Amino acid sequence: MGLLFMMAAMFGAVAFIDNDDSATETDDTSDPLPPETPTDPVDPVDPIPDPSLALEGTSGADLLLGEEGDDIVYGRAGSDTLSGADGDDQLYGQFGRDDIAGNSGADSLYGGQGNDTLYGDAAQISTSSETDGADFLDGGAGNDQLYGGGGVDTLNGGDGDDLIVDYDLSRNEGIENGSVVDGGAGDDDIRVDGGSTITGGDGNDSIFVHADIGEEGVTEITDFVQGQDTLAFSIVISEGDTGPLTIQDTADGTGAEVYMGDTLVAEITGGQGMTLDDLDVAFVLEQNAGDVDYTDGDAGSIIEGNHSDNVINGGDGNDSIFAGYVGGDYAGENYHGGSDVLNGGAGDDYIVADSATYTAYNDGTSPIEVVHDLHVDTLNGGEGNDTLVANDGGILTGGEGEDVFVINHNMRYVDNDAYDGDNLFPEPVQITDFDPSEDVINIGYFGDFSGFSGPSSEDVTVEPWENGEGSNILLFDRVIATVPGAGTLSYADLNFDKDVARAY
Repeated sequence: MGLLFMMAAMFGAVAFIDNDDSATETDDTSDPLPPETPTDPVDPVDPIPDPSLALEGTSGADLLLGEEGDDIVYGRAGSDTLSGADGDDQLYGQFGRDDIAGNSGADSLYGGQGNDTLYGDAAQISTSSETDGADFLDGGAGNDQLYGGGGVDTLNGGDGDDLIVDYDLSRNEGIENGSVVDGGAGDDDIRVDGGSTITGGDGNDSIFVHADIGEEGVTEITDFVQGQDTLAFSIVISEGDTGPLTIQDTADGTGAEVYMGDTLVAEITGGQGMTLDDLDVAFVLEQNAGDVDYTDGDAGSIIEGNHSDNVINGGDGNDSIFAGYVGGDYAGENYHGGSDVLNGGAGDDYIVADSATYTAYNDGTSPIEVVHDLHVDTLNGGEGNDTLVANDGGILTGGEGEDVFVINHNMRYVDNDAYDGDNLFPEPVQITDFDPSEDVINIGYFGDFSGFSGPSSEDVTVEPWENGEGSNILLFDRVIATVPGAGTLSYADLNFDKDVARAY
């Protein structure tokens, strides 16, 4: 708070509310605005509490801090910072570009005029559940940003192009977070948990729902306008969740219902006639769910694995399938997936492994043991023109179509001195059905290696098998891939497109 305090002291006023709600104020303005009784923008019949009972700012940029108790704070003119602390607080930004944080308790925040930022909880995104409260946030006029935090919140964007975010990042069991959101007029960006009730309002609205199957209620979207609004889902799948995602019209023909198997996920008023192609959908395997066997439906989807041994079937459509958690560090030593089987099915699929197997050598020639046998992913592209991406030790089968095989080699283990003499060398990727007449092999790399700017003909060589039935691809004389059926493969047949290799 130090920097904010100094800035406010220089350019405006600093005020505190003691536990008995009395105010001590330092003011550098000699002509503050006269008292006014603004009106609650949601219910014009109920006036805002009497300003004489509250802490008021000035015409400058004020820092107004509440403490324990139920505080009432007015920012007045200027770009103010208001913080409610403990208690059920009422905070009014009124005019200017204000930053308002309710903190603990069931708080009511009003941005008023200007492009305001409102936090129902603390003025930072936190995974803690300690600040959960049923907050009310109203942005008012302007392009506002509203962050609800934990608890069952009500968020109204008001006029303007607003960003409204309400996730319970703590993900603690027993914490309810089905909030009520109204974007109001303008092109709003709404991002909420499942179980929420969402009204986009006038304008071209973008709605994103993070739905945890079995843990949250049904999401209700009250005014979806096809061709104008957009809708996306991130659906968390746990062990035992079965059945593909489907969409059907409601019985009365006024909307659509989205199901995951037999579980109703969302009701979309105005969504009648929609298909899965009208939705953007990502499936995320719950990280602590254990081994999951999941088969996607007909639409092209994004599917993210977890830390366990999964079987993921993309089905029809152009799918993007990731073996491990996409938020993990693919380019580091932490590999986040298990030993997965990823099947693209029909369509032009993009499939990324997260496997790693390393062999240790005692003198650079004699293997002594496998010290980092983390896991091996098996990727099957199926029909279509697929892109299959593997780290070290994956098994790739492109299937029918013109496929791209991407080999990402960990450059941390290219010599015998890696990791203080542990002498770790990645196991090669296996490409089972390379057809040089239509398929492509792309060599990528990651990790730090001093002086290495990218593969060259001196670094990468192709070594035909003695029986003429395949080839090995070598980087610095170490085999990084085995390619059956590629006896005539040469360096000229390889690609080194970093954009493809790093596309994930």
